[in-house]
Formats: sequence, structure tokens, C-alpha cells
Amino acid sequence: MTLSSLRSARFFRIGVASLLVFCGLAGITAAAEIVDPTADYLSWDRLHNDDDFINSRWPEACQWYGDSVAMFEKGSGLEIVDPTTGSVQWSLGQPDSYFDSYSDFYNNEQHINVWASFLKPDPNEDAFWVGFTMLGDTDDRIYHVDFDGNWTHMATLTGNDDLEFHGNDAFVSANPGASQSPFQPETGIYLLDSSGTTPADETAHQLVAEVGGYSSGLGVDSQGNIYYGTYNSDSGSNEMLRFAVEDINETLSTSTPLTLADAETLFDLALGASDVDVDAADHVIFNGNDADGNVPGYIASWSEDTQTTQTIATTSSDDAYWLTLFATKGNMTGANGGLLAVDYYHSGFGEIRHETSEFFPGDANVDGTVDARDFAWLMDNWQQTGKSWYEADFNGDQIVDARDFAYLMDNWQQTAPTNPTSVPEPAASVLLLGLGLLLHRFRKNKSRSCNA
Repeated sequence: MTLSSLRSARFFRIGVASLLVFCGLAGITAAAEIVDPTADYLSWDRLHNDDDFINSRWPEACQWYGDSVAMFEKGSGLEIVDPTTGSVQWSLGQPDSYFDSYSDFYNNEQHINVWASFLKPDPNEDAFWVGFTMLGDTDDRIYHVDFDGNWTHMATLTGNDDLEFHGNDAFVSANPGASQSPFQPETGIYLLDSSGTTPADETAHQLVAEVGGYSSGLGVDSQGNIYYGTYNSDSGSNEMLRFAVEDINETLSTSTPLTLADAETLFDLALGASDVDVDAADHVIFNGNDADGNVPGYIASWSEDTQTTQTIATTSSDDAYWLTLFATKGNMTGANGGLLAVDYYHSGFGEIRHETSEFFPGDANVDGTVDARDFAWLMDNWQQTGKSWYEADFNGDQIVDARDFAYLMDNWQQTAPTNPTSVPEPAASVLLLGLGLLLHRFRKNKSRSCNA
């Protein structure tokens, strides 16, 4: 290679590197570590930092709030954040008096012996419901939080684990045996009483179904059927159960609780469930954990139409893990679906989307804005083949090249429209022209050196 071609190659690399520095891309990588998606899904780590354990975000619960994420983390409290940058859009605080009552100090640090068990939006979308369990389960609470940051203690319910709404009715899975000595697996599904002016005590909540085992997640579909994934770590046998809405309505009127015999067993669970949800298309989404850590955990879905389950993502068998809470939005097999997953052993949370999702051209990480992070994905995969949208192949030709760069620059620093359409042909942009000139000069000088 001649001096001229070396200079041209160096000029090209400097040009690209300058763009990287200009966009502030140092240290941005594309690898996801919290969950490994299966072939039909892709995932991203959000607010995750293995290199800064102390200053990382460690949410105990998270929930979609539009395109933002509501998350609870002790110390920071309940916040609404941008999932890609972590910038706080709204801060709602935490129940400090409750936390102060159950804290102790060692090594000159305060340790709060209370943990978030669930985080759910109110049906009116003007507040959140947050459950807490504590060491010994002697004062487990459920709070209502408005956007003025007012935390109202609505109920006490031992071993509360999950809450789901059907209309304005709130159903909670809880284990009243959690505070007994020794611990007793006596989980039930309750209709939450939040009608009083003072916190409702244990006896105020109507028992809807006796399910036994350790408390786990539940989901409610569009018809009002309740899905419950059992967690019986001792017996090793777990199932996904469905209580029919007709039976639920009858027991609400008669006060006679349902039992396992009244439930339909949909399928066996390979591992005990920690959380269950139902997406907008009535797919049942659930996770599973191995108490001994011998096999990876998973997040999976079940479809009424096909009567089959499909794995969405797994944990790494090489790492300690415990999948706790997750939250879905939209249809997990469609364009606007999404899932947030919390792993107790990892900072931040994982975001999972279906590979058929349609997004804004140039928005590789699907955060709604075309910016430096999307450029990082493009440069990580530059000139590589067999790539997808999420790896910066925006025109679907299986290679990341100048055409994809054109899409990105056409929409640089722009926000995705509410209803994205098919990908249009990109218009010429100044930065694309600059890249083209760099390539042209490199090729021209290379040609001259070869003919010299």
C-alpha cells in the first residue's frame, strides 16, 4: 500500500472516529447481559452497569408508563425515568416513616429491611399502587401514590406478592402464613379492600381462592379470568392455573372461596413462577426460577389460540440470577409490545421486544429517538451481514452500510411519530454526503496507487 492510500485510509478512519467522539459514544456497547432473548425476540440492558456496582441503579420493581418507566428503588424512591438514559422525569418519593421504623445500622450504614413486592398503575392512570413486604412479614403494606408524591397506606396484607386490576377491582396474591413461625405456605388470592379512611387490616380483604404454596404472581385477562402460576419449591410440581370469571363472580357474591379443584390446569410449569402477567392480546406471560440455581431461569408466553408455550428469554446459566418482577405493554408478539424484567442479581432491568416490531428509521435501540446510542449500534455492526433492525439494518437488506447510515442521519435527533409507517427511502443528508466523499476519496486514491 502506498503512502497516498495509507493517508486516505487514515483520513476515513479519522472521519468516522471524529463522528464517534462528537456524538459522545465512548464506552457504549450493544451487548445485553440481563436476559438472553430467543430467536423471535431481542433485548437490551437498561440502566445496567457491571463496572460501577455502587452507583448503578437497583430497581426492585418497574412498570411501563407510556414510553417511560416507573421504577422503585430504595433511597431514590418511586421515579419515572427515561429507560435508556436514566434521566428522571418525575420523582414521587418513598414512605420514609415506614422505612425508618424497620431500619437498622451496621458499618455506619442504614439498612432498610423492607422490599417492594409490586408496582402497578391505577386504572385511572393518575396514581400507582406499591406493595411492600418486610423482614418477618409482620407489617407488610400496600400504598397508593399520587403524582403529588402523597403516599397513603391503604391496606395491610401479609406476604403480598402481586396486584392486578379488573375494572376497579384489585386482586392481590398474598401469603398470611408468611409471618408464622415456622413459615407456612398458605397463599391465597384476595379482593383488596381499600374503601376505608384508615388502612384495611388482614381480615377486611375477601378471600377469593385458596391456592397454597408460596406467594407468586397473578394475571387477569380482558374477560376477567385470573391466571396464577404456583410456586411449590418443596413438592417440585407447579402448574399454571386459571380461575374462570363466572366462578370468581359467584364467590364474590357468596363469600365462599374457590379452591384448586375449581381451577383449570392449563399446563405444567418447568420451574416455580415468580410473576405472571397477561398482555393486551391475552397472551399469558410468566417467568420461572430454579431455587437451587442449577438451570437457567426463563420468561415465556402461552397462547389460548395455539395451546402452546414459547420461551421469550432465558438467564445465563453461568451467573447467579433470580427473576423477580416483570411488566408488559401491548401485544408481546406485535409491533408495539414490550416487556421489562428485573433480575435480583443484576443492576438495571432488561427490555424485551418481538423482532417483528416496527419502529422509527434510525432508532436501533427503540427508545423513540434517533441519537448517539443508535449510531453506536450502527458502528458496532458496520459492514457486517446477517443483521436485523436492532443491529442498525434499517432497510432490511441484511447488511449495515451507507444506506442505513442515511436513514439514521435523515432522522438524527428526531422523535418517532405515534404511528410509525413503512420505511421510506432516505433523502440526501450532509453527513451522508460527507461519508460518501470520504469513501470516494479513499477508493480514488487506492485506484491511483494500484495503477502507479
